Amino acid sequence: MNGNTNREPETGYRALVERNDIGICEIRNDQFSYVNQQFAELFGYTPSELVGASPFAVLAEREYQAFREKKAALARGDAESVTAEHEAVRRDGNEITIEAHGTVVTEGSAPAYLGYVEDVTDEKRRERRFESIFHNTFQFAGLLDPDGTVLEANETALYFGGLDREDVIGKRLWDTYWVRSSEAARETVREAIERGRGGQQFRDEIRVRGEDRELVIDFSIRPITDEGGTVTRLIAEGHDITGRKERERERQTIIDRMTDAVVEVDEDWRFTLVDDRAEEIYGMDESALLGEHFWDVFADGLGTRWETVYRGVMEDREPATIDEHFAQLEGWFHVEVYPESDGGLAFYFQDVSGRKRHEERIAGLNETLSQCMEVESKGDICDVLTEAAQERLHLPIATVALVGEQGELRPAAQSESARDRLNAFDLLDRDEGIAWRAFTSGEPTVIEDPSPYLDERGPVDELIVHPLGRHGVLVAGSPSLDMEFVQTVAEDVRRAFDRIDRERNLQDRDELLEEQNESLNRLNRINNVVRSIDQVLVRASSRTEIERAVCEKLTAGDTYTFAWIGGYEAATDAVSPRESGGHQQGYLKSLSFAGADNGSEGPAETAVRKREPVIETDLLTDPPHEAWREKALRRGYRSVISIPLTYRDSLYGVLTVYSDRTELFDGIERQVLTELGETVGHAINAVESKQALVSDTVVDLELAIDLSDHPLKEFVARDPDREFRLENIVPTGEGAYRAYYRIVGAPPESYLSFVDRHVAVQDSQLISTDDESNLYESVITDESLLFWLLDRGAVPRSFTITRDGGRLRVELSNDNDIREFVDLLTEEYPTTELVANRERDRSGRPRSAFATAVEEQLTARQREVLQTAYFSGYFESPRERTGEEIATSLGVSAPTVSNHIRAGLRKLLGLLYEGDGGPR
Repeated sequence: MNGNTNREPETGYRALVERNDIGICEIRNDQFSYVNQQFAELFGYTPSELVGASPFAVLAEREYQAFREKKAALARGDAESVTAEHEAVRRDGNEITIEAHGTVVTEGSAPAYLGYVEDVTDEKRRERRFESIFHNTFQFAGLLDPDGTVLEANETALYFGGLDREDVIGKRLWDTYWVRSSEAARETVREAIERGRGGQQFRDEIRVRGEDRELVIDFSIRPITDEGGTVTRLIAEGHDITGRKERERERQTIIDRMTDAVVEVDEDWRFTLVDDRAEEIYGMDESALLGEHFWDVFADGLGTRWETVYRGVMEDREPATIDEHFAQLEGWFHVEVYPESDGGLAFYFQDVSGRKRHEERIAGLNETLSQCMEVESKGDICDVLTEAAQERLHLPIATVALVGEQGELRPAAQSESARDRLNAFDLLDRDEGIAWRAFTSGEPTVIEDPSPYLDERGPVDELIVHPLGRHGVLVAGSPSLDMEFVQTVAEDVRRAFDRIDRERNLQDRDELLEEQNESLNRLNRINNVVRSIDQVLVRASSRTEIERAVCEKLTAGDTYTFAWIGGYEAATDAVSPRESGGHQQGYLKSLSFAGADNGSEGPAETAVRKREPVIETDLLTDPPHEAWREKALRRGYRSVISIPLTYRDSLYGVLTVYSDRTELFDGIERQVLTELGETVGHAINAVESKQALVSDTVVDLELAIDLSDHPLKEFVARDPDREFRLENIVPTGEGAYRAYYRIVGAPPESYLSFVDRHVAVQDSQLISTDDESNLYESVITDESLLFWLLDRGAVPRSFTITRDGGRLRVELSNDNDIREFVDLLTEEYPTTELVANRERDRSGRPRSAFATAVEEQLTARQREVLQTAYFSGYFESPRERTGEEIATSLGVSAPTVSNHIRAGLRKLLGLLYEGDGGPR
């Protein structure tokens, strides 16, 4: 800021500010006239650096106007003090949230302003996180005082009632719009709050009113206590179950209409009619009952309420209804009794045993789920459910299996009968298990013949396996299995698991800091891995060496479980593995690599198709699962990233990395690995280009290219005697290339006026001339065909262009993918034709050894100067180009060119005569 001395405040509060733990500042004439140590450290400065600076030096620009308005209010006397939150900027550029309290401490033409500042960044972050979770839910949710006063309501609840916050905040919950029209709902809410105030959980069903409809909700109250156990807040939640209740009513109506049985007796209690349904319930034929005395057949009813009601109708001739258990028929029955005109009675009845069991189950389920709300882990929920399965839920067979750390299904809890009788491991097996298939498909599965999974004790007719979303499965069995009830249980258990997950996400600041530290440690690890890979890339001499090193280095630690690199075959549009590292466990052999059109595209194929990274942060999604995902889960892989290996428009393959952790490949880690993919692509290109130059064995390709739209072809075609002939190409020290070539049949002035304006070259100049042709030098740009060839590892050995077209001969290393190279060239020049393809050894002494020695002895600038001098005629007699002309072309001085030529020649002669390069 500046070097002004931190002036002591002149308003008599020096002792106060020096003892205070918060940041304090004094502002005079729009500058800091004093700041204490705490204020300066808050923004990363020393006090002397801030004194004399504008307050805007520590405020975000968007806060300037708000600061001016607050300061003006103090100056006008509108307020004795002001309080505001501002976004501030530390010295390191990071933004923080501060709470500032300001006041005027002196009067006069230049008043002094005193400010107290606190860092509330963490507090605001926690508030925003809570608000995000609180409002972004489909459930109704509210925060209450222990006396039932509404402190907060989420957007879902307000939207449903067409309400604003002001309509409900400060009211008792039973007086709010949602429940005040129903006395029953108001009483239920009062009871819930009373229990919550006493530290108890509460759960029931109530009907609530919205803006344009009514809903039945699963309503609950949960207390929040402080460290001493005192209830400080109540959390109210509601889940819409209107649809489920309507389905239950519709189901019951259908059952009621289909299951009526009819029996008639005369005035002497003798049977006169028994219909088919009654025969089925009684287990007796009508022929055996007609004429028999009713009380002789059902003697167990004598002396019970059944007799009282029936005889009352016979005597009073008034209809009656009875709904009770009848021991003789071992069931519950709903009976409507009507007097007949002939003096007898008609009985219309239903066996409601199933309904009664369902009601008992629902009551037991509500009680069980209320207990589940009091526990804090998925394991505890599983224990509560399986312990209640037999008595409350009438499910003697109950097993909850959750997804384990390796992606497998593991029994978390079982009822007593399930532990004794159920072979859970066969059901859960990832290869053949029915439960595993139900989980990955997301569809409930009924096992009509459960005998392979149960011993022969006990009447269990069917088993059902119901998925619990991404958490696992519920396996249930009973003598009379109710599919809808099991579905209700599974949905409620899944919601309870979701609640546990939500609460787990609301971690305190220490846990967040621990995660951040872990992220930093993880970043350090990946940076160390990338550095070790970079060191290998510098020394690598082949593509295989690069790919193997990348896979092995990535999986050497415990961050990444498995990595592989696949090559891409453009002709078949397929990816095939080349190298791998880490714990494969047969994964690659289990996959199909038949191309992207086989319907089983994985992340590697997607990355190749899109030419961009593909990330799956959690492979354990809601089923159904694709084949590659299911196989990855079997091996414990939980996240994956696939990165295309490219250099310019060349695709060399794809790198795919797996981890046994979720949410790993995000943020900076994705960026680092993506940059690694680019580095690997560049390294593969460089090593293949180098192999093309120094390899003893090369592939010689001869190609015919039409070049119809190429400007140089148009220039040559103007005269039948014109021709372009490439002489050589020299790399510069800046990643560019300088081409030497001859133009036959065209005067220099005509060609030079044309070339730089129309051809992808620059800095073209005439080097020498003879009777037949002219030698030129040009720097080729990255849009040139010659640059395109060199950039893909192809070394042009000859290139001629006439009015009939182009003829090109290139050398490639035998490690190059020839088909891919020709396909890429054909994409650029569609009429390209491969005329010849020959593999040959370079003649003479071992070229690779000599070239390697030259590479080691000469500097890059020495090679450039020697090649430029040689190909531009410097060594001809007489010289076609002088040292000064070469210096001008290279942009250096003439003595520099002379020194490089002498030093380079000395080293080359040393290689010939001394073997080790001689003096250096």
